[in-house]
Parts: sequence; C-alpha cells; structure tokens
Amino acid sequence: MKVRIVKDWTEPDIFRQTPGNSGAWDNIEFTLGNTFCDYVVVLNVPDRDIYTYSRRGGRWLMSQEPPHEAYRWQTPSYARFDRVYTFWDPSEFPDRRIINEQTALPWHINKSYDQLKALEPSDIPSKKDGISWITSNLNKRHWSRTQTGLHGIYAVPEFSF
Repeated sequence: MKVRIVKDWTEPDIFRQTPGNSGAWDNIEFTLGNTFCDYVVVLNVPDRDIYTYSRRGGRWLMSQEPPHEAYRWQTPSYARFDRVYTFWDPSEFPDRRIINEQTALPWHINKSYDQLKALEPSDIPSKKDGISWITSNLNKRHWSRTQTGLHGIYAVPEFSF
C-alpha cells in the first residue's frame, strides 16, 4: 500500500518516525512525491493545489490547528476530503465526514523511532514535580498569544514550570 503525505511544514523529518527512517511501516510505503497512491494524507492544510489519484475514500485531512476563528479559513477545503480529522464541531459540517480525534503531530524531540525504541527505562529521566508547558515564543497568531497569556496566568509561585 502506498500513502502520499502532503504537509505544509518542513521540519522535523517525518520519516524519522518510521523504522530505519525508511518511510515504510510493515506493508505501507509513505511518500512525499506526486505519484499514484492508495491514500493521500494531508497534514495540517493544503498549501497548494493537490493533483493525485487515490482509491475511493482515500483522501484524508488531519487538521493540526485548533478550532479557532483565526483558522476558519481552512474549513472550505474540507469538502475535498473523504475524512477530516479535526477539533471543529462536526455539526458545523453535516455533509462532511468529520472525525474528532487527536491528529497526527510530528515529533519535536530530536530522536528517531529507532532511537526511542532502543531506550532503556534507565535512559529516561524522571518527571520532575511541576507543570510541563510546551509552547513557543511566536506571537504572530491569535492562538499563540492565547497560549502565552495562559502561561502568564498560571506562572504564579504555587506552580513550578
């Protein structure tokens, strides 16, 4: 089976999430190329027109942005997909196959599948007391500003970040 991946980001290398960085998992071959495929999976939002052939029901979108008005511009593309994994309310798109599930996200931990699989329990540091907060210092999107603002609310002496 061949699965074409279309994504609007370049880092990290998504094939690091497969055994041997091969872009394959069991009998599934993943490709970034424009080729005939059984499935086409778009991660986040199409950043260009996509021309491809796939099996019926094989066009999937995994929206990686929150269901916030700042990203509503993405929702018209839902009409072109057989399945849409998103956090938008399915009742807003009654004619679409909306699936409210966690969408695929790339790993930002600078380790490959093989490196993670080879870890021994003793290689993994113990979780420290406190709150883990993963965000960035980007402030160009409304959602980023909201996350930064939430951090400011919770950054009080009672919590250790």
